[in-house]
Amino acid sequence: MWSRVAQRLTQITPPAAIPDQFWQRVEAVWFAVPQEHIQSLSESMPRRVATADWNPGKHSVADAVGVARSVVARLWNRFQETGNVRRRPGVGRPRATTSTDDRYIQLTAHRNRTENATQLQRQLLLATG
Repeated sequence: MWSRVAQRLTQITPPAAIPDQFWQRVEAVWFAVPQEHIQSLSESMPRRVATADWNPGKHSVADAVGVARSVVARLWNRFQETGNVRRRPGVGRPRATTSTDDRYIQLTAHRNRTENATQLQRQLLLATG
């Protein structure tokens, strides 16, 4: 996931001049990652774990998949508890924006690259009421 974000950041020219500008770009690129990509990563985890050389005493799964050991441990525990590694519905913080709002924010951020999150939020509130 982070490699995809890094790749997109290197395509933006000119490079960020100040740290705030860099983090605004990171945030914009992060939120622009398609949900389908995130879903495919989530769904591919069982296959990746199954094909890795599993050795509980070593951290070969995390190293082979390229994720933190805590991620593998959490998914393994979830798999042992439920028989599946998909996220449980309704777990986590409820969404504050709709998919339409998200798309509007993305388009506005793309059109007005110099605006910060507060300005984008004001524009969304003005547009949606």
